[in-house]
Amino acid sequence: MGCMCILALHFLLVATVLARRAEGACSMDIPAIQEKYSQFAEKQLMMRAAHAAKERMDMAQGERVRQIMAEAQPAPIRIKLITQLQGTYLKPEQAKRLAEQLAPGAVRIIQKFVQVRVPRKYAIRMPKPVTDADYFCNDAYASDLWSNGGVQGYDMVLYVTANQTKDCRAGALAYTLPCITDMVTGRPIAAAMNICPLSQKSSPRRLLNTLVHETVHGLGFSGQLFPLYYDSGTWNPYQKAQQVKVEFSARNKTAAEAMFIAFPAMRTLAQKHFGCSSLPGAPADVGSLASHFKQRLFGHELMMPATSEDGAPKQITPFTLTLLEATGWYKTRMDLAQAPVFGKGAGCDLAMDTCTNFMAKNPWQNYYCPAKNENTDQCTYDYKGIGVCVEGVDDGCLLAGASALRGNTLTCLSASSWSTMRHQAFFFHHRAFGGSVGSPTARCYSTADAAPACMQTPGSSEPTCLMRGAMCLETRCSSKGAVEAVFRLPGKEPVVVACPQGGHIDLAKQLPGKGFVSGKLRCPLAKVVCPELSCKRPCGHGTCTDGRCICDMEYVGEACDKSLLPGVL
Repeated sequence: MGCMCILALHFLLVATVLARRAEGACSMDIPAIQEKYSQFAEKQLMMRAAHAAKERMDMAQGERVRQIMAEAQPAPIRIKLITQLQGTYLKPEQAKRLAEQLAPGAVRIIQKFVQVRVPRKYAIRMPKPVTDADYFCNDAYASDLWSNGGVQGYDMVLYVTANQTKDCRAGALAYTLPCITDMVTGRPIAAAMNICPLSQKSSPRRLLNTLVHETVHGLGFSGQLFPLYYDSGTWNPYQKAQQVKVEFSARNKTAAEAMFIAFPAMRTLAQKHFGCSSLPGAPADVGSLASHFKQRLFGHELMMPATSEDGAPKQITPFTLTLLEATGWYKTRMDLAQAPVFGKGAGCDLAMDTCTNFMAKNPWQNYYCPAKNENTDQCTYDYKGIGVCVEGVDDGCLLAGASALRGNTLTCLSASSWSTMRHQAFFFHHRAFGGSVGSPTARCYSTADAAPACMQTPGSSEPTCLMRGAMCLETRCSSKGAVEAVFRLPGKEPVVVACPQGGHIDLAKQLPGKGFVSGKLRCPLAKVVCPELSCKRPCGHGTCTDGRCICDMEYVGEACDKSLLPGVL
């Protein structure tokens, strides 16, 4: 029987990996949850082997699977959602929102992207219960699965509960465990998701992200379930990959562990994205045994262990969809996936070395903050917001994001994040410097050195300096792909200033007569900014890729203006 197609590498790295768990992270790194997944996978493998032995009288199991897969026509996945929220810690309005809006919305998002290769023809059912445990699908009372012939007309049953459990007390927002798989293909066909009390501290958008994230786990995204996956080319289980140990030459060697998801399609995608032909696969989270992608390398990707530090919407990228296709159970709408920006073309140093070493070799990078810049302002890696350099949950890297001192990230594209009392003064102050907020083309520019950006205003003896270490400016790209910043100073005509790659805008020199007396702004990278400014019309709730709008996961339409959850977010 084939086993895990996952390549675990034990690296000798320059710095110690800091493995610390963020409050509100996914529960897949909780040992009890990992043990339940391992037990489930072992049970399913034993059942598959017994089923194969029974079928061998007529046809070898592999041949049967190949025949079924070859004859099947993929179709959008049909998910039967069953919520059990009465009598829980949830308030009535919270239970109503979860059952009637957010959970159905999460299902619609999954259906936007995912098709099953073999639509189920038969009812989803469990054997008649014998013990007390047999009445349940993990935390859910599963009477629908063992009474009245089971659930007919669906490819998956998803239970949603809201119980305070010991796994919740470990700090999880939610967790999901499958309980039944298809006996022929091994695909999970019933799962139970439990929403923990900590989730209710989240905004509706973050809770929706959690629900979609957990549903993907229910579909089979788990390192412990890799032994159940099928190679869609041969319809045989994947063979066990060898483990490789790599040693790096460094003066202060400290043993650290890195893990990569190395299914062939995942390896090809990771090598192309990062621009590293030696990359063994998609970098994975060690703590959850490859049930997530590595936190510091995937930006806004949905299937990371914790929420993005900059608070931006999660994205379903080709990495998640390629993993789902690698199961052999699903086809996906890859054309709807949002192309990841973080790490694109950054090379092997980003994906296979520490963030400290990467920054030393790439001084103009915008993924991480230098260690000396902790608690200072910096643009987010995609230049769409102003964050504060804080320590992330992975490897101790500093990332631009929300902070307890200054609150959430300020988004250049929308004025809503600037509406709180603590940010109102900066909003108006920022506009006096020619800044733009709320424009789909607004991008972030960090101050370039210790000297603040200052203006001499009429009637004042002292210059007025920018309150933060970054600002948002309307941005455009020339026909040659060069960045240009647009200053909209009150009462004056807009001024367009060229911002060369690797250069600065010297405010006093390049905007003479506009009141600036000091300060430089660091130019954003054209390769990050310009591709998203290539669409002829705004993309609304989405991003521009190759001149086409790719919608955020909960939106559809050519202009990404139709919500799958209207009136909810």
